[in-house]
Amino acid sequence: MLFDVNVLISALVYGGSPRKVVDLVIDGTHVFLTSREIQTQLLNTLEYKKFQARLKSMDVTPKQLVTPVVVASEVVSPATIPANSVRDLKDVMILAAAVGGRADYLVSGDKDLTSIQHFQNVKIVTPAQLLSILIDDQQNEAL
Repeated sequence: MLFDVNVLISALVYGGSPRKVVDLVIDGTHVFLTSREIQTQLLNTLEYKKFQARLKSMDVTPKQLVTPVVVASEVVSPATIPANSVRDLKDVMILAAAVGGRADYLVSGDKDLTSIQHFQNVKIVTPAQLLSILIDDQQNEAL
């Protein structure tokens, strides 16, 4: 599974469904994928002024916040995909990493990505959709 940067920021900084999903993936039997580009964008975004007060209240630096995610992830090489695969060129990096890593799921809250629903063999879902899928999988395994 591969998470876009916005989902990772929501999970790490604010919690909620994105945090539950990231925790389930990191703690479970699923492979958590990322790329160097995603890691860099995540760290750079957390350096933005708008996050500084929140990080200060959490008593963490951006690097401290990102380190557990980096440690738990498998770094993949992005595939080459056509730039016109998505409306927003910034999303090419995310989709290319998901394809290159052969992710089952790309988790995003970005409507430009979620509206695609799937690309090649990657299913594109929201954090809430993936949470439902993971809970259903856990319940089926318990039977």
